[in-house]
Amino acid sequence: AMSSNNDLDAALGWVLNHDSEPPSITTDGVEAKITAPLVTMEESTDEDDHVKVFNPLACVAGSAEIKDNLTCSTLVSGFPSVGCRGYAATSGKWYYEVTLLTAGCVQVGWVDTAYTGMADSGQGVGDDIHSWAFDGWRTYIWHETSAEWGTKWAADDVVGCAIDLDNKVMSFFLNGFGVEVGMGIAFSDFESTGGLYPCASFNKKESVRFNFGSIPFKHTPPSGYGAFINHINSVTENFTALIGNLRTRPNINSSETIADSFEECMGEKQFSSQRRYFQSDESKAILQESLQYFSPSSVLKIPTERAEILKQLVVISKDLSILYCRLSILRSLNRAVGVSECGRKDLAAAIFSDVLNDSNPDLAVERILEIVSMASCFSNRTKSYLQATAILPPSFQTPLNLGSIFSTGGYPILSKLRETFSLFVFYRNYGSHRTEITYPFIEHMIQNVASNMFQVVGRDHASNWRLDEKFCPTVVKDGVTTDSDARKLPSMSATVWITCILMLHFVDSIKAQQELNDDNATNSRVLPQHLVLSWTIRLLKAWEFSLRCPASAVKLCSMRMLSYIMQELITADVRVVEQIISSSDSALFTSSGLQRFENLTKYRLNMERSTSPICSEYLQTLLEFCVTVNSIQSIYSFTHDTKENSSIMAIETENDSMKDAGTSYLSPFFETSREFNEAKFNWEAIGGRIFTDGEDGWETFTGTVKLGRIPGIPSLFSMRNKSSERQELPPELMIGCKVSRQLPHPRQARSSSSVSPNKASESELTPKSSPSLVKSSDETPPAATDAIARLKRIFDQSAKDTIINDSTAAAEGGESLATSADEYVDVIGTVIGITQWNGNELPGSARDIQWEDGSIEKVRWGAQGAYDVTHVAMKNDKIVLKYPAPMQLLARIGSTGFGAEKSFGVILRVRFVSAVDGSRKKIVAIVEWPDFNATILAEGEVVNDGWTFTEVRLLSGASHSGWDLRFGTPSWQAGTVYRLELSVACLDRTDPYCREMVGKCTFLSQIGNRTIQITGDVNMQKSHLFYFDQKMHSSNTSLSSDNLSVAKITGSSGQGCAFGSVGFSCGVHFWEFKVEQAEVGSIFLGVSEKPDSKSARLTRWMGHGFVSNRSSYETTGHGMGERVAVYGDQFHTGDIVGVLLDLNRGRLSFFLDGLKYGEHIIADLGDAFDNLISPSSVKPRTLFPIVGISRSSDRVTLTPRWLSSVGANSQEEYGLYQKAWLLLSSWSRERPTQMPFEEHMWVYRDGWRNWTAWKTSKHLRIRSRCKSSSMPVVVDVSPRACMKASMRLGLEVALFSGDHVIFSKSSGRSLGANKEEAIILGAFNGLLWYRLDAQQSSNSGLMESSSLAWCLLPADKEGMAIVRRRENMFPKALLDIPLARLPGFRGGLINLFHDSEAVVRDGLEIDTSDVLCTIPANTIIYAVEKRINASNINRYRVLYKGNYGWISEKMRGGSEEVMLTEIHNSPQEQKETALRELISAAATAGIQDRIKWTEVNSLDEGVQFWEDQVRSIGMGEYLVEGEFLSETSNSNRERQSTDDSFGTYVSLASTIDGEKPWSVEADMQLVELLSKCASKDGVTPQNLMASSLVKALGEIESETSLLKTVRLDKAIARAALLRVANQVFSYALPYINVNLPEEKLRNDTLGSDSKIDFQTTTLPLPDGDKQRIGLSNYSKVELGQNSLIEETLKSSNTAKWSPPCCARRLRSLRRLLFSQTKSAFFESILDATSTFTPMHQDEYEEPKEIKTIKINRVRATQSRLIAMTNPQDRLKQSVFGQLHKELRSWPNSAFRRSYVGKGHGGQKRCFKVKFVGEGVNDYGGPYRAVFEQIVDELQCDAVTVGGTKPSEKCLLPLLVPCPNKSTAVGNNQDKFLLSTTPLTSTINQELMQFFGKTVGTAVRHNLNLALNFSLMLWRPLSRMLVSRSHLEAIDTLIVSNLKDVSKLGLDLESKMFSEKDDLDGSFRPDEWIDLNFSTHLPDGTRWSLIPGGSEIAVTLGNWRD
Repeated sequence: AMSSNNDLDAALGWVLNHDSEPPSITTDGVEAKITAPLVTMEESTDEDDHVKVFNPLACVAGSAEIKDNLTCSTLVSGFPSVGCRGYAATSGKWYYEVTLLTAGCVQVGWVDTAYTGMADSGQGVGDDIHSWAFDGWRTYIWHETSAEWGTKWAADDVVGCAIDLDNKVMSFFLNGFGVEVGMGIAFSDFESTGGLYPCASFNKKESVRFNFGSIPFKHTPPSGYGAFINHINSVTENFTALIGNLRTRPNINSSETIADSFEECMGEKQFSSQRRYFQSDESKAILQESLQYFSPSSVLKIPTERAEILKQLVVISKDLSILYCRLSILRSLNRAVGVSECGRKDLAAAIFSDVLNDSNPDLAVERILEIVSMASCFSNRTKSYLQATAILPPSFQTPLNLGSIFSTGGYPILSKLRETFSLFVFYRNYGSHRTEITYPFIEHMIQNVASNMFQVVGRDHASNWRLDEKFCPTVVKDGVTTDSDARKLPSMSATVWITCILMLHFVDSIKAQQELNDDNATNSRVLPQHLVLSWTIRLLKAWEFSLRCPASAVKLCSMRMLSYIMQELITADVRVVEQIISSSDSALFTSSGLQRFENLTKYRLNMERSTSPICSEYLQTLLEFCVTVNSIQSIYSFTHDTKENSSIMAIETENDSMKDAGTSYLSPFFETSREFNEAKFNWEAIGGRIFTDGEDGWETFTGTVKLGRIPGIPSLFSMRNKSSERQELPPELMIGCKVSRQLPHPRQARSSSSVSPNKASESELTPKSSPSLVKSSDETPPAATDAIARLKRIFDQSAKDTIINDSTAAAEGGESLATSADEYVDVIGTVIGITQWNGNELPGSARDIQWEDGSIEKVRWGAQGAYDVTHVAMKNDKIVLKYPAPMQLLARIGSTGFGAEKSFGVILRVRFVSAVDGSRKKIVAIVEWPDFNATILAEGEVVNDGWTFTEVRLLSGASHSGWDLRFGTPSWQAGTVYRLELSVACLDRTDPYCREMVGKCTFLSQIGNRTIQITGDVNMQKSHLFYFDQKMHSSNTSLSSDNLSVAKITGSSGQGCAFGSVGFSCGVHFWEFKVEQAEVGSIFLGVSEKPDSKSARLTRWMGHGFVSNRSSYETTGHGMGERVAVYGDQFHTGDIVGVLLDLNRGRLSFFLDGLKYGEHIIADLGDAFDNLISPSSVKPRTLFPIVGISRSSDRVTLTPRWLSSVGANSQEEYGLYQKAWLLLSSWSRERPTQMPFEEHMWVYRDGWRNWTAWKTSKHLRIRSRCKSSSMPVVVDVSPRACMKASMRLGLEVALFSGDHVIFSKSSGRSLGANKEEAIILGAFNGLLWYRLDAQQSSNSGLMESSSLAWCLLPADKEGMAIVRRRENMFPKALLDIPLARLPGFRGGLINLFHDSEAVVRDGLEIDTSDVLCTIPANTIIYAVEKRINASNINRYRVLYKGNYGWISEKMRGGSEEVMLTEIHNSPQEQKETALRELISAAATAGIQDRIKWTEVNSLDEGVQFWEDQVRSIGMGEYLVEGEFLSETSNSNRERQSTDDSFGTYVSLASTIDGEKPWSVEADMQLVELLSKCASKDGVTPQNLMASSLVKALGEIESETSLLKTVRLDKAIARAALLRVANQVFSYALPYINVNLPEEKLRNDTLGSDSKIDFQTTTLPLPDGDKQRIGLSNYSKVELGQNSLIEETLKSSNTAKWSPPCCARRLRSLRRLLFSQTKSAFFESILDATSTFTPMHQDEYEEPKEIKTIKINRVRATQSRLIAMTNPQDRLKQSVFGQLHKELRSWPNSAFRRSYVGKGHGGQKRCFKVKFVGEGVNDYGGPYRAVFEQIVDELQCDAVTVGGTKPSEKCLLPLLVPCPNKSTAVGNNQDKFLLSTTPLTSTINQELMQFFGKTVGTAVRHNLNLALNFSLMLWRPLSRMLVSRSHLEAIDTLIVSNLKDVSKLGLDLESKMFSEKDDLDGSFRPDEWIDLNFSTHLPDGTRWSLIPGGSEIAVTLGNWRD
């Protein structure tokens, strides 16, 4: 090239812009450009003489042939999808047609932009939640689920597809007809993710032709609907305009970039939960394939032949020459920073004019930017560089974009070019008339960004983008061998780098402009305001355009940048934001665009809920992006959208905040907004985040709805042939079809009654003129056998000529026509019209027929239930097939089961809302129909003692299918009315916890032209979560009479199972089973989807569950297979098994409470199954409780202990994040007034509610056995609530919160000597809750799970005794007040009428008690009390012949014969006599105190009885809910008001002293005080007693504390607000990315983000002429900001741009979070990322993954190690070295195991330890001892042999003493630092990494390591700044030297300025004679601070560096 014209500049230009081939061969260039394609309506015809039109079609999934005339087909297997991808519509009414060239399996309809399809697996349009389709082959509509709908199509039929996006209506037509032929509206109120576009899927050999309106439609579209081609044209025009707005020249086919794939998530596996924090081994293996391209060993093949060697040498030399030439140019540009200001201008001018001797200055800039782009690509230059070096630094982790680091000097080079490019940004020139100032470099940079984005959005590279925890994704693609190939790849890295530089200066200019207030910008460093606005808009639109890319990695990067840009603009100047919004048509600033972003966000929230608290970076970024867009839009008022949005990103959606993308689920914040001003409103309870009762949460009922038989609906369900394929159904009778009518043969017909079709007049064509064709109204209906025969003939097409139309009526006079086929003749006609028979019939109920003689007749086709003609198929003018008449409408719906009597299980959740106008209480209800997989919202009101509410909206479930059984139509219908009232059978109508509601539900269903009333009986209760379903259990099992127990029938064989009456599709649910009889492996407990009906499948276990032989069991493949794994522990007879179904996360786990070898076992067995839900499903999966049994003696009983919550929803989660983001972004804003900001009023209102509840100290949050994340139970600790619960348990005295009881039995079984003590916590759901106190219990086997709270049942009273009362809180007289007895415990006279004797046992439980005596039959005896045992059997306590025991009401099992009955109407004298005998016998037996009761008739009476006694002893104050603030002698801190109103609270919480608002520092100090108090009391801040905080406030002594003088009431009010804020933060933390942008960018440049951030030290400048020292542009000099220091620290930021973001705000406000909030989140992440450890088959053996490590401690004593002279020998003999040797080959996942073995005291571990020569078994102690000894070895610096360096005195080479220890100066001499030796030692680096793994393992396993590190290590680990004070704490001498240098330097500068001397930069004082730019590292070695620093002396000119 150089020899071509001896032009060095030309040669250099070629080197910089071309690859290694000669320029004559290379034709690539950046000038290539292709404009957007223009849409033409019609073009010339093709060779097949078909019309050629503009083709917008593309293969969305699979492969298909698309012809120019839009005919689509496929000859390969699969189910491909073809559609108009890129032309999605978001509003309007659109229509298109599809002609069926074949009539097979085709699904045609609409898809949204998230649709991808799976052609290979047969999933096409309609088979997922992102598509809607009609299938006329099988007459279905599809939207993930199918529903029978529509009309069968035939070949050459035309399907019309219409969509109304404004009203959410989707319709289909067949040959232009809608409802007339059973078509019309198919979907309504649909929710899409993005816009929708036409699409169709088809099988092999099927063919269809699209018509979008380019040619005339075959049928007229519905009124108001436009041709879809108009939308296509609009999109194309807008796209062309967008290109003009971006001022770019795309160098790729822009038709690819029209496609808007924002909702598509290609490559989302990169963001799976398994890869969020730790790369799995599998993913690393996959990624390694991409890295093979860069591996030196894989590309460097050394040839053996001389010629080959020379050839390769030439190639490598040429490549290296080009690479280093480019690198030289970049380094030359970098030197521009050191050039003078004048020189910089000359350099910029030269670059923009003729530096490359090119007449086109724009081309010169483009070439420079191209080099920048090449810095982030890979090519053969990368290969050559690696071949030349073949090494990487030991500390360098190989990144995925290795090519970007080494191709043109590396992406790190760009970080050093930022100053140079920043100079070019301000280079100005003038236009052609020298009046317009232009900034060419900015223009080219923005254009480069826009052009790059056009490449980014193309689908060619969509599957090749990789991110791997970087900021910028990189294209990793095979076959990139030349620079020409590399230039065709987009570069997100360069685009981000350019954007960072531009935004840095744009924001600086905006801020500076505020000061100048002059748009002309007289300051040369300030850019003109109008240009900044224009550039910013273009930059925003370019990045917005990249959101079209289908690759998730690209969208993540784009959303990050857009979020940062918008947040930076908000922070810089709100007025600029308003100007940008008003002058831009970007979708970022429209409500429709925001709706689209939010819809995708909520969809992703649903998708990732199962992995909580692990959240992908994609979702985190998407959330921040959405709230940023929302925030920036709130600045600008949108009254209505008046602009035409030219961006394809816009979407018009219904403005309905109740609707939710993906799930359309309930938002508690919206639904209960009417309660917003109420003090008791609790959003956590409403959203199902806590379990609470009363007015705070939902009142849950379960029961049945029994729909009655509907007269007039034929019950044909049992006759329905479900196995038949619907594609065999006959086609619809359309225009052009042939029909026949059978008339008697002329020789058989009577002349008087004969009617000739060709002779009939028009007046004779009415029904009255054709009596022979009309059924008589009193005609006897056909027999059932005829109907059955018709149904069979529908699917039997072989009966061709034998089918006789059933509509043929009797002959005139009532005589039957002859039945012989020879006596009839077929008259053929053609359908010429589809019409209505009369006004009372449905459209399409008649056909206009033209007969062979030309006459026209209207005949019935379904009208009045008759079909006057027969649909026939003709061939050669002969009938070859007669189709059966369609099934009647009522018969058809009857075949679905509609109209028959049926029963459904239902869950009802009710909330009562006070009416604003003082009218009746309103009701908000959630009705869950498990059999329909649906949840429905209902609203109503309280009427007297009952409720009336109406179903108004479907919250979850399929709205278009599956509802035939309820409504007679496939779709769900609103309007079902429920009227419920209290049941008269309710034993205590005043007890809200045993309430039963009964009533009716009604609905008017419109079926055809008939209105049918559907009525059902409703029975709801709340004592049990469910019952066993009488209709859903196997024949070899039996249910108890109360449906609470299931048992195996004696003598039966095989497995059997029984289903629960209700199922669950959302929420968290916990229930318990008591195993009354079981053998090993004979019981199965779990959940399962319910089969369609009772069948033989019930004789096999199904679903997912837990088997009593210590295994988990699941059926697979539709129940045809099974999978068994070791899980949990064995459970036996008498044990209680809890089942936790968490459908928020799709997990099933179990809890065991039982006895094993006499030891009480209470254990949370952990998750048995996950991934039980499909979050992307329209129809959620419903799981029913199931019990399986296999042995004849097996029996399982359901207990009344249960918990149930509503499901989580994406709308609420998004709202919580939004609120957290709002708090973080505005907490530190200074308030101009005392009142809070308007946007903060919600947190003040919630703080007010928290404050009012806190004042009473009434509630306590506890963790229960329902151990679901963030789902505590809120118990009521007030005396009244505890007393009520005690009374409902049948206790003699009330138990209060804090009382201690002891248990001697568990489920009736004796605990022996292992008695257990428990503390009463409070009341919830009418029951007392307790927690076992393991420290006070004698059972040493209790595990961690025993601390989980649980509730007491009446049966638990047996074996329970009070040991300690809370006498410090309540007087003894109050504690001893007896309770009244409720009717449920009342005894009385009973008659033992059974023939057999009654057995008296000494215990309540039958199986675990001994027989005392028997009572003869027909005995009447007085029962002391009645109590239900754990088997749900009523037991009566009697005293008979001195034996005080229990007898049963009925026999257990079998027929459950009743043995006794209560005598209610006995004479009073008889009752008194029996009672006197009882008292006398009790006195004799010494138990007279046990039979004294005061009986009441209701719970209210019992409460009143107790309160009267409390008042009678003068303790009425305990009946009033107390307050927390006690009187104090400090008058300045007393309360000032007792008013609890919201206004009072705001005045207390908003100011710290009544005038000054609370500062951030004051809030932080209060948070720290709350955390400290909670930690001291051993509770969470939410459970902290307010009195504890009051006490702590009074103990503050520090005068600098801002809380020293604050009033107590103000501090408490503010603390309540901070508690609410922390609750919001705790829910939002998983969704917040804590990494800063610059940290991510460091990862891109250096492969690591380990740079330490330090706080700069400001040095003052001396007065005088600063110009003389070159500091004119600086007002201060900051240490670390100089370029030399910057280069030394390898600062890798692409620009000095630190935009505001959520992570930065969270870090700055980290002290606002309670320490408990942060630790709880951290622990949840640790738990979620633990590696699963499968259990061993033998429960007493450890899993094979838990290996035993042998450690020899004898030879590793410190004395022996210290005496060794060889460091390697010391390492090898140490415990650390031994452990490293054993574990060095382990994968990282092995260190994350947290296995807990039996008898190990709950110690988590990842290996076992065996000490050699020591007889010690590792039950946790040796495991902990290993970690302790490792710490001792690491921190031992007592080595006396060897060298003198500090590092050589350490036992191991990983830690070194701090400098203060080495110099014996200063404090903290016991601190250690990390050794710097690993920088140069590979083995030491490996040891350091192993040390990190060891520390991480210890953290996971709760091991305390006494590592004595300084803040210089801990602060960087927690991403906190390091300052000089932290350095001084460990290195006093170095900081002292720095201070001396600073002092001397400042003194010398001041002296020179005062003496008017010029500054001599080379002057070197004597005190600095030994100083240079190097220092000693902690290990004693010297390290240069800058390259060659040891040779650079410190002078007066550089001392500031």
